[in-house]
Amino acid sequence: MKFYWCKWYGYDEEFPDEPNYLVISVILFNRDFHLILIPSYFVFVLNVTENLQTQWNELNGPPNIPYHYTFNPLGK
Repeated sequence: MKFYWCKWYGYDEEFPDEPNYLVISVILFNRDFHLILIPSYFVFVLNVTENLQTQWNELNGPPNIPYHYTFNPLGK
């Protein structure tokens, strides 16, 4: 497992209406996991890429995202 970044994005003067959010990225089981959390709306988004060792060809661009899940109970 390689935990390669966790960043909190706070208030931005250029986009004052956007909520604060947290992004966590981890490489686990040769797949790239991105988790985006927006606590003020109780929303999270998860993206998982294809296997980086056996399925991804780096010469053809970024890896595909075969799994994407959004949990948004408030509909915002």
